[in-house]
Amino acid sequence: MRPLPGARVARLGQPHVPAKRYLAAIAPGRPLSPQSELTLGRQGGAMTPGEAAAFARDPPAPAAVTPREADDAGKTGGLDAGVMEDWRPVLELVAAAHGSGG
Repeated sequence: MRPLPGARVARLGQPHVPAKRYLAAIAPGRPLSPQSELTLGRQGGAMTPGEAAAFARDPPAPAAVTPREADDAGKTGGLDAGVMEDWRPVLELVAAAHGSGG
């Protein structure tokens, strides 16, 4: 993910799974897509209170939660968004417009 959008976006993407586990811990009734619900279980489930507290203390954590929430909110059942390679031209345009070099 890093080459096109740059280092900052890649850093925000790295804690994507921990952010999901954190949100599941602090907001247990929060809706997830069926696929996210399934993968949450495979990824360790909701964080324990200690894990959630440690995640919240990590300086980049708050910035990682926002894209996670956007990812969850943007899921639409039955939508075929293609594969990542389909989005390469869009990512290249965004990276070029913002001078992303990493």
